[in-house]
Amino acid sequence: MAYQYDRKFALWWIPVAILLVLAFASISPTRKLRGTPPTGFADSQAGWDARRQASEEQVARAYWECAVGVVQWRFAYGASLPEDPPPEFTLSSSNLPSGTTVSPDARKRYWGKLRKAWALPEVWEKSYVWNPNMSFSAFKSFLERIFSPGGGESVQSR
Repeated sequence: MAYQYDRKFALWWIPVAILLVLAFASISPTRKLRGTPPTGFADSQAGWDARRQASEEQVARAYWECAVGVVQWRFAYGASLPEDPPPEFTLSSSNLPSGTTVSPDARKRYWGKLRKAWALPEVWEKSYVWNPNMSFSAFKSFLERIFSPGGGESVQSR
């Protein structure tokens, strides 16, 4: 028995295939800083007592949270961070428990530590996000290539 060609099926799968390709093209890998600072990010000195060390760890964590919340959206994974910290790399009193003191040089110190940590692959985690703008921009450039003069036969040139 010969297979009969079903025209309805042929017309039905084309839009579904296009939608699947667009959905797949919309998924892109992204890298984000991990929520916890790397080992050794907090400063430590032999002469510090437990209270001073705990305070420094809180300051380090607050600067790391600033990096996760602000800096990573301004500078891409793999990019070189500038020498000087950007204005957004600051702590507010809401980032720290009351009574925690921050030394005046802490901002510069932790920016230097962040610059070193930025290059370490282990401080980043890879995830996948759905970004429909990617597939739409790819589809738009595909259509422009097909219908632009010299990129294919246009309707006006017939």
